[in-house]
Order: sequence, then C-alpha cells, then structure tokens
Amino acid sequence: MIDLLFKNAIILSDNQARPIFKSNSLGINQGKIAVLNRKTLPAKKIIDLKGKMVIPGLINCHTHAAMNAFRGLADDLPLKIWLEKHIWPTEKKLLSPAFVKKWTKQACAEMATGGTTCFSDMYFFEEWASKAARQFGLRMVAGEAILDLRPESLELTKNLLESRSEPLTTISIAPHSTYSVGEERLIQAKALADKYNVKLTIHAAETKNEQNDVSYLNKIGILDENTILIHAIWVNDREIDILAKKQVKIVHCPQSNMKLASGIAPIAKMLQAGITVGLGTDGAASNNSLDMFREMKAAALLAKVSALDPTVLTAKTVFEMATINAAKVLGLEQETGSLEFGKSADFAILDFKKPHLTPVYDYFSHLVYACEASDVVATYVAGKKIYQDDRSKFS
Repeated sequence: MIDLLFKNAIILSDNQARPIFKSNSLGINQGKIAVLNRKTLPAKKIIDLKGKMVIPGLINCHTHAAMNAFRGLADDLPLKIWLEKHIWPTEKKLLSPAFVKKWTKQACAEMATGGTTCFSDMYFFEEWASKAARQFGLRMVAGEAILDLRPESLELTKNLLESRSEPLTTISIAPHSTYSVGEERLIQAKALADKYNVKLTIHAAETKNEQNDVSYLNKIGILDENTILIHAIWVNDREIDILAKKQVKIVHCPQSNMKLASGIAPIAKMLQAGITVGLGTDGAASNNSLDMFREMKAAALLAKVSALDPTVLTAKTVFEMATINAAKVLGLEQETGSLEFGKSADFAILDFKKPHLTPVYDYFSHLVYACEASDVVATYVAGKKIYQDDRSKFS
C-alpha cells in the first residue's frame, strides 16, 4: 500500500515520448513517485483531482531570496546606480543571519504559492537561508555570495560544503561577478568547485560593460560543464560557440533584464547551439516578483519580438526551461524536473476549470501564455504538501 494516490488527474510528465496523461493516477510512496499510469492502487489516502492538472514543480534557477525585503526599494534605475547607491548601502545597514532567514522564509512562501519547488540562491548568510528553506520544505541550491569586499565569504562557502548533509539542500560556489571578484579569488572559487564537484554560478555579461566576460572567464579556466552563467546577455557568436563546446549552462532572467534595461540575451541562438538554458527570476528587488509563470511568458514574448519571429522559443521549449532543463542546469535532473517513476515527488497542482483556462487546445500553450501563479492550488516537495490554497476543494 502506497502513501498517497491522486486519481482522475491531467498529468504533464514532461517526458518527451508521452508528455500528457489524461484521467490518470499519480502515486507517492516515501517521497518518491511510485505510480504514473491509469491504475488505481491501494493507498493510505486517495484524492480525486478531476479538473486539475499536475505539472512538474517549477525550478527558479536564480534568486536572491532574502532580497524580498527590498522589493520596490529602488525602481527604474540602471544596474550600477541601483546596486551602488541603493542596494549595497541598505544591505550594509540591515544584513544579519536573522534578517536573511526571515526574508528567505517569506520568499519560500511566495515561490510555493506559485508552484515553484526548487530554487537556486546567491546571497549572504546562506547557512541561515538554507535553514529557512528546509524548514519550509523547499528544495534549494545554496550559494554564499563571494566578493572581494567580503574576504570571509570563501571560508563561509567551505563551511557550507563541509557541513552539507540535508537531502533538500545542495551547495554551489557563487562568486558574484567579474567586476566584484578578482582573478585570484575566481580561480580559488573554481578550484573549490572542482574539489567538491559542485556547480559554480556567477553573474556574467549582464551589461554592456561586461561584454568581454565570457572570453575572460574562458581564458582563466573558469568555464566547463559545471559552470553556470547568469544573464549572459552581451555575448557574441564566437563566445556562444565557446559556451557550447565547454558545455556551460545559462540562466535567463528576462524580466530583471528588461526592468534594468540590461539587454536581451540571445537565447534562441544558444539553444540552437545546444546550450542548456534554465529560467530564473533574479531577486524581487529587480523583478519585482518570484513568479515563474510570469517569467515563462516574458521569456517567450521577449524572444519573439526581438527576433520579429513568432515561431522562436515555443511554449513547450520555455516550459522545459522552467522544469527539466532547469534541473539539468543545476545538476538535479536525476532527482527532479519531471514526473517520472522513481523521481522525487516534486509537483504543483493547477485548477484548469477556471474561465481563463477554458477551452484547452494545447496544455503547454496555456501553461506559458495563460496560467497565473494564482491557478496553483497545491505544491508538493518530496511528497510533502508545502502549500495548499485554502479555497481549494480537495484535501
């Protein structure tokens, strides 16, 4: 007898061979997916999901979660002024372990209500941020922001790596950027990532002032299959070839990029070159939301209008950037990112009876172009319910 069975659901597995299962069952046992078919097996609890859709949990590949505290603090400004005149001075005054834990927990609540089950974070006091995520029940990749102005940050990262043991928490090495971290510390950070076989994630080529980032990072030996570049807007065709050959992963943050007027990342070209791309919201101070449904729609529309081609970046491709390809970016594809037998039961349940989701001709189209975070009625991570809309009619 399994722990929990959902029946009569529309299930989007994100499996290439058969992505949509109608009137189907999803069974959970010990936090893993144990049933994914038309069968109804004995279970300790059975829930009828007629009219509901189950999707893989959305994965936010780049956040600064505790920056939820700064949402709306300094809008309509260029990146340099936004950072140096507003964000960094405010952080200097307010940051503490308790502050980070409190606001990370608030960010977790926001993400869970929108169907996000995993996020990759780069910020300060990440030991406390990861505690907040674990207490809430969200899967997290924790990266202590490494900067030259915070020489202790590399040591804090080492401490995180040496103490890691929680099943829902993965550690990354997170140098902030090429303009805030010198060559010596960047090389040290990469050596640490190689030693522990973890991802290195860094803001790169975000503004026109950073348009040589890819060539520079390649020259000093930072780029390989375990490197994740966030933004990667100002890259040329030669650098895209480098990224593809080195199997570097990319995180696209379209709404933050638009709001800060940083530019438009050549995502379609990257995908054509075979580069794995995931989606991220960036922090709420530069977005101003952690809503992955908004991010998916923005990614699709921005690519189309910038190319003057409506066929660029289809809904299915964008949805994969928020699920299975996002998991590949973070190195978690064996655990999460799709609904498959034996994987962790990380998923969201959406109400597809709402007027704006009726009728349905293409589920991927609705998920990217029509769905809203408020359509999520429940979110599960490792088989545990971490969010349920009080108005929903199942339990």
